[in-house]
Amino acid sequence: MSKNFIIFSHQRSGSTTLSRILHLNSDINTFSFEPFNTDWAQNKNLIQMFNGTTNSAEAIFEKKSQLDEYINFLFSSYDGFKHIWYQLKPEYNKHLLLRDKKIKIIFLWRKNFIQAAVSDTIAKETKLWHVLEDDSQETKDVEYSKIKLDKKLILKKCETFKDEVKFYRNVLKKNNSDFIEVCYEDIFNYNLKESQKIKKINEILRFLEKKEISLKHNDFFKIFTLKFLREHSLDPKLHRLKNLLNPKKTKLLSEKIYKIIPNINEIDKLSSKEYGYLLERK
Repeated sequence: MSKNFIIFSHQRSGSTTLSRILHLNSDINTFSFEPFNTDWAQNKNLIQMFNGTTNSAEAIFEKKSQLDEYINFLFSSYDGFKHIWYQLKPEYNKHLLLRDKKIKIIFLWRKNFIQAAVSDTIAKETKLWHVLEDDSQETKDVEYSKIKLDKKLILKKCETFKDEVKFYRNVLKKNNSDFIEVCYEDIFNYNLKESQKIKKINEILRFLEKKEISLKHNDFFKIFTLKFLREHSLDPKLHRLKNLLNPKKTKLLSEKIYKIIPNINEIDKLSSKEYGYLLERK
């Protein structure tokens, strides 16, 4: 069986944090960047090796054979990578999913489309995409009160996310691909217990045929220090897991931040069972 995998997802679905969590496993080496995101200098240098240009990824890979060569190059050094599907055309995304049936696919999406749409819009405006666990100062510097969200744009993104999830799920199912479907809400929701989050992570590790995280210490998140890990012969790197599974440490937006945005109540009117709810309902 292949050890290689792809986290295949839409924007703002928790793919970066999931990639970091999997990288904590001593048997998994994930590529740190989105390999088709040409905004990153490292990717531009990698892609330039194959085509001699630094234009958009879809312009670079004019042939599927070029895409294959690049993917094989990545898998020669890494076990897996995350891919945000807007960075390639649908036909290339399909090729990415179907080119090798031995590659495992983690199909990651977010049920709350409206929160994903708002998060994506704000990230593009602020240029702030991630928060690195304890580094929350960046979010404090953002002037959310000056952000005005476009209702039509948010609705369009919700519709796009919904349609794309359905489309790519069908691609995977119809071709009997080796995939696991994971929702953002299964791992990163505020109301989940740590044991529930670990259970879902272990499902993914089991799918990847990797060593699972021990749950024998039921209360370990309250005493999850480096000292505790060493005393119980657990991997010291798992100390980071406590922060990575804590939305307060990794999530950029919250109910409190939403309410700073001037027209947030107007955007919240788009909330529904179909797209999810932006603000909490009592």
